[in-house]
Amino acid sequence: MTKENAQRGTGKVHGGAVKISRRSVDAKPERQILTGLIVSTEFLKGIRPVMDPMLLQVPYLRRVAGWCTDYFDQYTDAPGKHISDLWESHRKDANFPEEEVDLIGDFLEDLSEEWEHAGKFNVGYAVDQATQYLKQRSLETLVEVIRSDVSRGDLVKADSRVKEYHEVQKPAARSIDP
Repeated sequence: MTKENAQRGTGKVHGGAVKISRRSVDAKPERQILTGLIVSTEFLKGIRPVMDPMLLQVPYLRRVAGWCTDYFDQYTDAPGKHISDLWESHRKDANFPEEEVDLIGDFLEDLSEEWEHAGKFNVGYAVDQATQYLKQRSLETLVEVIRSDVSRGDLVKADSRVKEYHEVQKPAARSIDP
């Protein structure tokens, strides 16, 4: 498995039994979102209104995204170099899945190396790309749960999910009222 791909398990019901299958997930868009969440306060300001870590498919990136959004919510700043402090404090948690320890460590190490060699971070472009990705994931998730509701015969629940769905969209630019 390359660093740009991760496996995601999906379950499908066949005749009362659950069949587990794995499909490849391109982690590159999620890695790019995480880069912005870690290094850019402006990115976080732009994406925070629509950022739901649960929309990310890769579990270890979902976990780090949660750390970043929590940090931003508390300090109104990107964690930046403090991500290593967050990593150290969370990895000591007894409930931390062992399989994620190495994955997060490798990701943060790779990010540090990439960031040293990176050029300018285009915040506007990154926010637009992240918003599009999160919109896609939100719709994919909605389709999955509606399909599950329909397969169970719960049409009322499926219909209510459609009616309650909130579109993921980039917040309108704020104007200053003189």
